[in-house]
Amino acid sequence: MKNGSIVRFSLSAICVALCTQPVHALSFTPEFQVTTGPITTAKAYSFAISAKGEFYVDCGDSGDPDNPTVLKNNASGNAGTPVSTVPLITHSSAGYTVYWCDLPVNANGYTISFAGDADAYVSGTGTTQNVAAITFYTNNSGKQLSEIITSMSGSLSAIFPTIGNGNTLATQPRFTYSFYNARNLTGQLSSSLFRGLIGPFAAAMFRRTFSNTGLTGYVPHNLFAQLDPDGLTMSDILKYIFYGSGSMLTYNQSCPAGTQEYTLSYAGNNNTNLSGKLVCESTSACTANQYAYNGTCYDKCDGTNMNKLQTSHTSGLSFNLVLQKPTTPAINVRSGNTTCYIPLESGAGSSPAFNVQYGNNTYHAISLN
Repeated sequence: MKNGSIVRFSLSAICVALCTQPVHALSFTPEFQVTTGPITTAKAYSFAISAKGEFYVDCGDSGDPDNPTVLKNNASGNAGTPVSTVPLITHSSAGYTVYWCDLPVNANGYTISFAGDADAYVSGTGTTQNVAAITFYTNNSGKQLSEIITSMSGSLSAIFPTIGNGNTLATQPRFTYSFYNARNLTGQLSSSLFRGLIGPFAAAMFRRTFSNTGLTGYVPHNLFAQLDPDGLTMSDILKYIFYGSGSMLTYNQSCPAGTQEYTLSYAGNNNTNLSGKLVCESTSACTANQYAYNGTCYDKCDGTNMNKLQTSHTSGLSFNLVLQKPTTPAINVRSGNTTCYIPLESGAGSSPAFNVQYGNNTYHAISLN
């Protein structure tokens, strides 16, 4: 490989010499998951996707990752017929489609897994600005996933990333109403939820996203990743984002131990634009088993038999791997059931560099230390 040359490959999975198992389909690598409470009555619960792209969904009810049950909405508003290419959902154009997970009775609930790659979003003005890339609130009272979700993990932006510079509605995902009325959703929000989003906020991007939830804790200072608020009306973009989520800490309370209060320039007086919720940042340094990147600690892949990717170039380029996805896109390396990541940043790196072309954009790999 020449210095600064571009290497072309799929970022969904890469197998290097350290791999001991074949690379699996994306459906085997959940990028975002929601867990439900107990299911006392067998019922189909809905969610909706508007983004264009290919997506994988495992409702967690079959025990077989190759054959999950994902049901497609029909005209009568009931569960409908199974999607023909389960677990793959293909959206050839941007626009809402409602899907249903048909969940049998289970006292332990289910973990529903999502993965995929969006390549366009709904554009337009007026009410079309409220169209979320994905939402668990579908206005189907008693039959929507938002009502039974108790926890979530992973990154939505790994599936619904900023496309290019995100300067248009078609290239920036929106999460309007995504977790609206998720009253059973509790716990501290993770800073990884929208990790990797860049460019300007989109119109109505986070309107009522977490309104009427059972969330506790504070707003992570880097929840909105690297999104740029410059010159935008944030009172509209964040309108009622945490409204009705009364268990969260408010601006006049104290950050918990290990964190400190943080001022976001666009939060408004008394954090009005954030529904008055408290913003905190961690004061803890990364541990010996973590790497720091953009103010966040990521767990090393040590112990997984693939802690480093090294090029054969004479310059001896090497890149340490982490267990959490730090950017979108990122280099994904899989061994067995474990996926590790290398962050990518926009543009070609200074020579010598490991440059990657993904879509129409060039990125360079970052070595963490």
